[in-house]
Amino acid sequence: MASMFHGCVQPVLEESEVSENEDFIYASISEETKVQLNSRKKTVWTAEDQIWVFYPDQPSVWTFTGETGDRTGTFRKTAYGSYPADYVFDRIYAVYPYSLFLGWSGNPGVTPFFMNAPSVVDYVPGGYAVGENLMLGVSDDGTDFRFMNLSSYLKLSITGSRVVTGITVTGNSQENLAGVFYFYAGKPDEILWSSNLSKSVTLDCGNGVQLSSTPSEFIITMMPVVFSAGFTVDIQFSDGTHFSQRTSKPVSLDRNVIQPMSLIKTDIEDWQYVVISHIGKYLYCPVPGGSSSMNGSFLWGDGTESDLSSGNGFHEFSDDLTGHTVTLKSSNAKSLHFKNMSGIYRIDMSEF
Repeated sequence: MASMFHGCVQPVLEESEVSENEDFIYASISEETKVQLNSRKKTVWTAEDQIWVFYPDQPSVWTFTGETGDRTGTFRKTAYGSYPADYVFDRIYAVYPYSLFLGWSGNPGVTPFFMNAPSVVDYVPGGYAVGENLMLGVSDDGTDFRFMNLSSYLKLSITGSRVVTGITVTGNSQENLAGVFYFYAGKPDEILWSSNLSKSVTLDCGNGVQLSSTPSEFIITMMPVVFSAGFTVDIQFSDGTHFSQRTSKPVSLDRNVIQPMSLIKTDIEDWQYVVISHIGKYLYCPVPGGSSSMNGSFLWGDGTESDLSSGNGFHEFSDDLTGHTVTLKSSNAKSLHFKNMSGIYRIDMSEF
């Protein structure tokens, strides 16, 4: 959804930092809210976490004084700013993390919060990266704040023998998954997209995660979304190969919920093959169907390859040869759909 506002305006930070003698505030996070997970899947703060706090007269930045792993603690004011326009708050609000807050609407009389949901998030074993989980804090007295989570989580369990370098999630109906969004303080469940939108979210696994026969757990942070036609997971490996898993069933990622999915096995021994002999510059390759958990690829015979979920089987050959042998590699397929037989003169389905 496009923004109905003319843009957002930000508080202006003063260059001078606040002395350590300034007041402290106390912040706790609800039992189900997740900033960083400990080994028991309990919520914890992280050392040096920073939050924006919005008092009626002045915005300010506060830094956590505790240690990584604390579930509650105090924040010290480390910077303060000024509002570019008058704002009327019914309560005292705060947002986490400081770095992803963008501002408010520039329209008089309305004060939705604008934040940025990143399209690339970092892998953390057994959890998710610090500073990529979004929260809203509320206080009646300006001293005690209670935080609620705005994000949702997709948990993938993966086995195999290769090294994972990245995982990309894309909705089959091209749902918005990242970018600038806004929400009203009293309606944190209503996320409204604004600009710089992305249809995918990628988990960056850095130097890589070695898979094994024991499932490795990957948690991807994103904003709540309903995948009306399911979604596709593309797993990238250090050797340049990739593996895709697609589900066509509707999936809802709700705020403050870790949604687990079925085990993904990336080492498949029972591949199905269809070999196609073709003449011509263009080809509509038959597409497998009949399963919500298919994966595989088109090996076009011209030195290129594309994932099974990448399209409808249409391909324009990249070389000057008049004929090609194309291999369709799939798993969990139960049928084969033909759209156009032009140029196809032989099909071998003996291993399908």
